[in-house]
Amino acid sequence: MPIRMNQSLIKELTSYGMCPRKVKAYYVDNECESDPSIYMFRGIYFEYKILGNLPKSGEVPIYPLLKRGRYEIHKQRIDEQIENFPKILEKEGIQIIDGQQEIEYKYDDLLTLFITIDSLALYKGRLCVMDIKLTLDLNSTFGKISWGNYDQMDKLQAYMYAYVVSKVLGDDVGFLYAVFDYKKSEREYRIFYEGLDDFKKRIMFERINKAEAIYQNIRQRGWKPKPSEETCKNCKVKNCDARFRYEQAPVLDEKALMKERKPVALIEDLLEFMMD
Repeated sequence: MPIRMNQSLIKELTSYGMCPRKVKAYYVDNECESDPSIYMFRGIYFEYKILGNLPKSGEVPIYPLLKRGRYEIHKQRIDEQIENFPKILEKEGIQIIDGQQEIEYKYDDLLTLFITIDSLALYKGRLCVMDIKLTLDLNSTFGKISWGNYDQMDKLQAYMYAYVVSKVLGDDVGFLYAVFDYKKSEREYRIFYEGLDDFKKRIMFERINKAEAIYQNIRQRGWKPKPSEETCKNCKVKNCDARFRYEQAPVLDEKALMKERKPVALIEDLLEFMMD
């Protein structure tokens, strides 16, 4: 049977503690979808305002009001970056030439890679896939996605998007992360460019090939679950008997226990505790 993979599935398959049943539900059968966090919503709102891109749901993102009928302070800061966006494009020599679209490429006889790009742009005269990112603080070095620690970040998306578009268009295509923040002190942005050389291709191919082999293996084994506290924490797979559960410690009746214990035994316990 053919296999279709995007970069999210490849990352999931090659991650530590991956659960095959969860992979099948989320990425193969599309039965489940993670709820967007407020941070994800802010990014969706920002991208819609600057590029007109809609989320998977197809619904226009409407910024929610707080209980008192006001917007959170972050909206004001994000709106400032929305206003800054055209000026930044001009300053950085970026010209958007095409919008959001899904692109597929047949990687081998079995596997098709598919990507959803935010836009195609010319960057200083070179054709690039441009991906828009919104973050609270560009200088943060905390977490897996930390733009202040860019050199250590997972760049599979950049390599794979540049590779797929290059193959489909028959041209050498680069990749841009256009990252904007909305921290309290000031509004900053940064443009990260990734060209695709032989070393980066080798890293990408190894990751894709490993994911494809894992996919075939877990499909052949019947997508058996691999529960863990981290994997099961926010999983939406229904009727999973293998789900990780905390074992409830037995509740002791201290009064009844004291009655059962003889005074001598209690003294012995106390002496043993003091000796330790």
